[in-house]
Amino acid sequence: MKLIKNLLLTDIYDDNDIMPNKNKIILSTTSFWILNLISHSYYNKLYFLTLNISLIAIASSIYWYKYKNNSIYHKCDKYLVIVCFTYLFINMNIIKFIYNFICIIPPYILSSVFSIYNNYDLQLYSHLIFRFFSFKLIYDFIINDINYFLIIAIENIIFNIYLINFIKNDIDNNITHYIKYSFKVITIIFLNDFYYHSYYHYHYHLK
Repeated sequence: MKLIKNLLLTDIYDDNDIMPNKNKIILSTTSFWILNLISHSYYNKLYFLTLNISLIAIASSIYWYKYKNNSIYHKCDKYLVIVCFTYLFINMNIIKFIYNFICIIPPYILSSVFSIYNNYDLQLYSHLIFRFFSFKLIYDFIINDINYFLIIAIENIIFNIYLINFIKNDIDNNITHYIKYSFKVITIIFLNDFYYHSYYHYHYHLK
């Protein structure tokens, strides 16, 4: 019963000191990937979703960096995601929503289970996969263009592999590392946005 309660978005994270700093840095900085969708939601006049995505990126990045259970950032991250999924459920094609949401559930459950049992390596991979499918769910609602999605997906995978392999396990969880890797993520996102709106989007309208 306790396991089921933990899986239902309750407080599953036990100790700030247990999770390796490497995992905190990776999960905090990669929270910014969702910013890829902000300009697209804004240009499509999905202003509520634009605000929601922006707040998720902020709350999630701070929460994973600090990794403090039951903090205001933890609660904001959790409930903002629930609001986002609820919004998509109401406004999205139901078949498309269910198809994507089914892909989200297994990695989320695995991430929660591995957190409960303090297996943070598998928790990291599971949570990154959960984010990937969550991103795809929002992406399919806003843009629904497979070519641009593949570009972002490949970049996401390559950058996550880079972080996993090059951030040392004993890295200090300080603001310098947080800013360094966050800047790299945001730079890639800015270039994606520039590419889409200055070249790809123009090319698309010529067809």
